[in-house]
Amino acid sequence: MKYLIYGLGNQGELYSGTKHNIGQKIIEHIIQMPGNKDKVNILKTKFGVKITDFKLDSNLNLIFSDGFMNNSGLGLFQYLQFYKIKKNDVKIIIIHDDSDQFIGNWKLLKGGGSSGHHGINSIHSELKSGGFDKSDIFRLKIGIREIGNRQKSETFVLSKLSKEEELIILSLGKKIIENINLLNLNFDKFQTIINSKQTL
Repeated sequence: MKYLIYGLGNQGELYSGTKHNIGQKIIEHIIQMPGNKDKVNILKTKFGVKITDFKLDSNLNLIFSDGFMNNSGLGLFQYLQFYKIKKNDVKIIIIHDDSDQFIGNWKLLKGGGSSGHHGINSIHSELKSGGFDKSDIFRLKIGIREIGNRQKSETFVLSKLSKEEELIILSLGKKIIENINLLNLNFDKFQTIINSKQTL
């Protein structure tokens, strides 16, 4: 079984460091963690995603978007097609921002609707043509809403990450990498560990 972890975000300096790019930021952080750089080979940029091969496990690939959020699905679909990865050969985990959850909260779940997230909408639409269903996709939804903020998501998703949110990235990236081998051994246990309450 192959595992593909895809961190969503937008390309370009304008979006760098924003809440909407938190999925991409976590992938970048995992790559940059001490001792990991020599285990990661950035292959090339294709299909609007930057492809990386995480050598800790030959069946695990980490990728992040090098295109735009609204086209997240197209890049992922073309990636799967190019490498001839079929539905029954892979578990896909999407890491993305969630404006409905507060900062410091996150949840790894299977399936579910997009809740208006354009990147997830794109993924659902494109992968459907490849035989995938919403229920085939795992999502790590990371809260970006400040406590007490009742504004619409479009008013803050493109704001810069705060120091507190940077701490979330550090702690969550560390948790993922420390338990990454469970992806091949016991996904349910991995899901439980990732979903456990994090104290920041």
